[in-house]
Amino acid sequence: MGVSPKSFVLLLILCFTIIALTNVKSVKAEETICITSDGTIVGTDKILLIDNCYTFIDNINGSLEVQKNDAVINGAGYTLHGTIEQFGIRIEADCITVMNLVLKGFRYGVFCTFSSCNLFSNNTISETSTAIHVSYSSGANRIIDNYLFDNGYGININYLCHDTEIIGNTITANSVGLRIYHSTNNLLRNNTMLDNKSPFIIECTTSNDPCKYLHFKHDVDLSNTIDGKPIYYWLDHHNSVVPSDAGYVVVVNSNNITVQNFVFNNGQQVLFACTNSSLISNNHVANSRGIVLWESFYNIVDHNSLLSNSVGISIRGSENALFDNYIANCSTGISLSSSLYNRVFNNLITNASIALNFDYSQQNRFYKNHISNNEYGVLVWDSSKNVFYQNNFINNDVDVYDPEEYVIGKIHRTSSNTYYSNSTGNYWDTYTGEDNDNNGIGDTLKTAEGKDKDLFPLMEPVDIVVIPEFPSWMILFILTAVATIAIIYRKSLKCNSILLSA
Repeated sequence: MGVSPKSFVLLLILCFTIIALTNVKSVKAEETICITSDGTIVGTDKILLIDNCYTFIDNINGSLEVQKNDAVINGAGYTLHGTIEQFGIRIEADCITVMNLVLKGFRYGVFCTFSSCNLFSNNTISETSTAIHVSYSSGANRIIDNYLFDNGYGININYLCHDTEIIGNTITANSVGLRIYHSTNNLLRNNTMLDNKSPFIIECTTSNDPCKYLHFKHDVDLSNTIDGKPIYYWLDHHNSVVPSDAGYVVVVNSNNITVQNFVFNNGQQVLFACTNSSLISNNHVANSRGIVLWESFYNIVDHNSLLSNSVGISIRGSENALFDNYIANCSTGISLSSSLYNRVFNNLITNASIALNFDYSQQNRFYKNHISNNEYGVLVWDSSKNVFYQNNFINNDVDVYDPEEYVIGKIHRTSSNTYYSNSTGNYWDTYTGEDNDNNGIGDTLKTAEGKDKDLFPLMEPVDIVVIPEFPSWMILFILTAVATIAIIYRKSLKCNSILLSA
């Protein structure tokens, strides 16, 4: 009996499906390949051993663990491909070289922890959570001439790493280009960072660390660039003005430094660490981590425009004056942590998740700030003796969250802050009391969380004017544009008059 056309088509589809499934099975990952401590290759026949050099002879799907000291892994241009659950190359020995390899699709491209004297050179790494990760007391590693793109982190030097050489890498289109966290004495030369969301991050774990200065002590020269502009990483500078071509500014253990009239966008920022008596003024910082002051004292931060940053201004373990700043569309407007005696006044903070956030901070003064259209106006954790007065709280979802008692872990905490000074409180648009004696102060208290907060609520908003200044070159540009438009307009009038007379 003959086969019907319909049955024949179904048979063909079945055959193609079987072939496709067979092909999928043939490229199944080879799971974990291992070069053992005695030099044996386990799990693949696509790596050739010649004189302690392990050379790829084909593309491999899977991950590689290296347990043998002094091994050289030469990718020879081939690809090691994996999944987000896998580590590409996991270093479990010392003095390993990984070179000429393409790595794609892993959680970590190269993962190195408690390991030293390794070389990662001329590799191309993409589509990972972290391209190259070096952590936990790893020292004297070299990361040279790699191309790292489309990753979560390009290079992550994480916790107590030292004497790392990071040279000649191209780091592009990553969420974070290069991060150094709680590490010291690392060297950066000729690294090119392009189109990263956060190109460069330097961080320390806590402001209470007695060795905090060392965790910002790195050798970073002008050959390192962010979007074509040099990184100015100053250690032990004094009485200096940061040059106008800076693409990123880090100032460490310095005094009397001026950072002024910059326009920083897309991950560029200003960081002071252990830097005192300096000025950050009249800058525009957008789409970055904002302005950060770490264990820095007696600085002035004024007349800056801070837009769409994770934090507009972040103060850690510091005492400074912050005033006349315009802060909008940031996750947090101003953040104080473990800080004392700051004066924060005449700032405009709007459209933030949290306008003012502070924890473990005491005896700071906040006055004449305009706080509007935020989810939280003030958010307090474990902080006391701070004073708020003559501020405007307008159209916030929550004006103040400042519980007097709460528990962190198993520890009972209390806080006590004051929302008035010298019989003058704040203006709250949610206040519904009356002023029968017409003295400008409400006759009843302003409460929050069911507690008395402001004993002298103001009936009218405080007059606060914050006008972000523009860099001088921007003013020149605006004046030139206006003059050009005026000339064109006058010429058009002249032409029209000639036409009409004709």
